[in-house]
Amino acid sequence: MTIRVLSINTINKIAAGEVIDRPLSIVKELTENSIDAQSSEISIEINRGGRNFISVIDNGIGIGREELEIALERHATSKLNEDDINNIQFLGFRGEALPSIASVSKMKIISKARGANDAWEINVSGGQKSQIKPASQLTGTRIEIRDLFFTTPARLKFLKSEASETSACIELVNKLALSREDISFRLIANEKKIIETKSQIGSILELTSRIEDILGKTFIENTVKFSHECDEIKVYGYVSIPTFNSATSVNQHVFINKRIVRDKVLSIAIRAAYRNLIPHNRFPQVAIYLDIDPQFVDVNVHPTKAEVRFRDEQKVKSIIIDAIRSAITASNLRSSTEVADNAIKLFKPETAFNTNQEIIKQTGFTDLIRNHEAALGKEALYKKNPNDHQKASEKNHEAKYISDFVAKKMLQNNVTHNSKLAAETDKSPDVELQNTVDDTEYPLGFAKCQIDKTYIVAEKSDGLILVDQHAAHERITLERIKQQLKEGNIASQMLLIPEVVDLGQVMTERIVEKKQELERFGVSIERNGISQVLVRQVPAILQGLNVSAFITVIAENIYLFDDMDLIQDKIDEVWGNIACHSSIRAGRVLNLEEMNGLLREIEQTPLSSQCNHGRPTFIRLDLKDIRKIFERL
Repeated sequence: MTIRVLSINTINKIAAGEVIDRPLSIVKELTENSIDAQSSEISIEINRGGRNFISVIDNGIGIGREELEIALERHATSKLNEDDINNIQFLGFRGEALPSIASVSKMKIISKARGANDAWEINVSGGQKSQIKPASQLTGTRIEIRDLFFTTPARLKFLKSEASETSACIELVNKLALSREDISFRLIANEKKIIETKSQIGSILELTSRIEDILGKTFIENTVKFSHECDEIKVYGYVSIPTFNSATSVNQHVFINKRIVRDKVLSIAIRAAYRNLIPHNRFPQVAIYLDIDPQFVDVNVHPTKAEVRFRDEQKVKSIIIDAIRSAITASNLRSSTEVADNAIKLFKPETAFNTNQEIIKQTGFTDLIRNHEAALGKEALYKKNPNDHQKASEKNHEAKYISDFVAKKMLQNNVTHNSKLAAETDKSPDVELQNTVDDTEYPLGFAKCQIDKTYIVAEKSDGLILVDQHAAHERITLERIKQQLKEGNIASQMLLIPEVVDLGQVMTERIVEKKQELERFGVSIERNGISQVLVRQVPAILQGLNVSAFITVIAENIYLFDDMDLIQDKIDEVWGNIACHSSIRAGRVLNLEEMNGLLREIEQTPLSSQCNHGRPTFIRLDLKDIRKIFERL
């Protein structure tokens, strides 16, 4: 087999397979070029999901006539300083995008450089360039792509549907708009305007208009702004309160130096920050921006530049976790507005009317109702026929009797119900005095009663609070355990008979390396031969623990991920279960003193808006929500 050098056109087609695998890739590469060109306005248009037509227009610095043809050469770029290739200040730097796109499509470039008198145009079809000619164009660049993959038609079979490709482009432009609030973006798909955002002068934290345009008002209402700086790393943005989460990670937007990234380290850090705050199968909604010296992050590890590599992963992860946790803790006693909205939908105002009808039906007054309706029909005849006045009066008397009976029956029902509630809550003599106290210093107000021996109803001057007593006490118990650990007060229990755990040679070596780190969790191990460890003590709080299974899971996590945060996940899970089983159970009757004591503890406990499993511990219904139920708004 003869060795030969591939042609430039073939090389470009191969490179296109890495860089340009679908229309989305073209939109990304061209739009990022426009951003790098210092544009303040970028307009994108696609047709049929980008298969037939893609256009990107900007008002950037443009390309001069003498550089227009060079720009289509492979590895030709103005963005990289060859003397310092690690200091990458732009989104693009390899010089592969334009020649790769041109090799698999029909491309037209029209550009006018800033300060130039004329615009110039060049056409490329399947890698073959035309002569440069004069054109009409404002300052900036316009690039049109037609008949994508016409030189490699087999690639078309691997594309998704037009709707899927269009949706992917919309999502990309939204993310780009989130990354650069100082640029106006417009997206037109199939001749319909889909996205149009205006640039803003203030930062993404100072002004929320860009975030609200892309992610919606609900996102703003249920997230917390934060900003944290440590050494050469600054992290800021918006993180959701724990009760505002979603079923997928699609609403997690992360940017490093204004670059869209999908990085495992950052995903783990976000998950760790919400540990024991949301359910395991749910994801927080975040928009996080990381500014870091380019020398400390490598963005040249993947052709699409979506993945990065940090010089110090643990430091970056710790900073992100600390920043998010601090923001969530500062937002304590906030619950998702969606939780309250969902609660409002469950109220059924028509119940009272149906109850009236049921009482009337059960008491046999249906005939009287009919007679009453007939009497009302004859009211207009009173003056014409005075003899009927007595009969009409009798009918009105019957109707009044019905109304009084129904009211009395409902009152009796309410009195009986309230008596039951009073019996359950064991009302103390100082309730009236307590209720006269100004509740502004108590965010959760004062307890009024207990429902179903599970839920506490509390009142504030500006609304109503519903508390799940078990979920709330779960969080209080877990935070006490965590505080003991932080203070080094977790007592270890020496095993009467040390547990021998067979892990195999490799996992034994890895877990022994983490011996000192495990000791801070109250776990003491030592090597026992080649493939076994001897467990001598475990935290006293972990009573009844299956030691062998517990150590095996820890060893597996160390072997697979070499990440103590994941081990912390497992230990927190065990502690969360312990906190759950040792908390106030649903079905336990509490008196008002106990209920108010629990409310005060919730107010003083960090992260108490949700239990260890991520469920909300309380729902707040503001007066406006209550008025909405009764249609008084």
